[in-house]
Amino acid sequence: MTTLPAPPETADAPDLLSTLPHETLAETLDRLVEFQKRFVYHPHESTYDLTVLWAAHTHAMQTWRATPRLYIVAPERGCGKSTQADIIKFASHAGIRAGTSSTAGLFKICQLNTVFLDETDNLFSGHPERKVLTAVINDGYTPDGFVLRKSGAIPVYGALAFAGIENGTMPEATRQRCIPVQMRVGEPEEAFDPYDHIAYHDEVQARLAKHSESWTWVKPTTVNRTNQIWAPLHSIAAAAGGDWPKRAREAQKRHQWPDEAENLPNEILSATRDYFDEHKGDRVQSSVLADYLSAYDTLPNITPKALRPCMKAYGVEPRKISNWYYFRSDLEPVWNEWL
Repeated sequence: MTTLPAPPETADAPDLLSTLPHETLAETLDRLVEFQKRFVYHPHESTYDLTVLWAAHTHAMQTWRATPRLYIVAPERGCGKSTQADIIKFASHAGIRAGTSSTAGLFKICQLNTVFLDETDNLFSGHPERKVLTAVINDGYTPDGFVLRKSGAIPVYGALAFAGIENGTMPEATRQRCIPVQMRVGEPEEAFDPYDHIAYHDEVQARLAKHSESWTWVKPTTVNRTNQIWAPLHSIAAAAGGDWPKRAREAQKRHQWPDEAENLPNEILSATRDYFDEHKGDRVQSSVLADYLSAYDTLPNITPKALRPCMKAYGVEPRKISNWYYFRSDLEPVWNEWL
């Protein structure tokens, strides 16, 4: 596990804030967004907003009636998953990052810390205690989450994020409790080393702890699992005011699992036609097309794996020629029929 030295957000926090200029919640969040942009790349502004709101919500876990699990995912290595986890941990309450966890270990730390599980490619398939771990992840998203052991009912509510390569092994029940953060290959301005920013770390911890004292739960108007887990982030955005409520709504619109979006397959199909209209080629690699689609304002982040069933619904599947490709000749009859 890696963590910074203990920050002064407890007894020393009031003293620290007394030496700093006043800052509104919106200003604190905006500064965090700009700070994050220096170290990680996202094609959409809303991804930065999402990760900052998620980190902020960990400072008021007693306030929320649900907490979203954050799933930092990439189709391959080298996309900045671990760096993104470290930056979110930087602003989260008592963040701890681990490469793996036993069930007992997760029991002990999830109630007190924001937990980041890294390299979770095999968490749902190859981990020796995967069934119990999955139960902890699933049940601990609400304050009344418990698991039963010989010693009794153990509370497992707490903030949890994990990062890994998308391999299709996550159970559907877990997916419904997660907000996906799809990483992309890109060149950030700087490499992130938390020890270069200890003073700012202490300031952020103190400011968010102070701001969180006034946060209240804003009940979603439409109650379903997705709106329930997003409610803490919308509650913070409402407290921040300004354009933050709109930014939170945009973040929710973009960061959802593909099968949750209305008319998504048809929108994706239309966007594939736009790609070929712009690029004039006869084929496109699956990963390149997924990146292009994810840049659309009306579409969520889409992985090549998520793209495949959407296309298969129209009878189109990629062909493998060293890599997986979609061909114009396969898509044109479908465009003519459905668009």
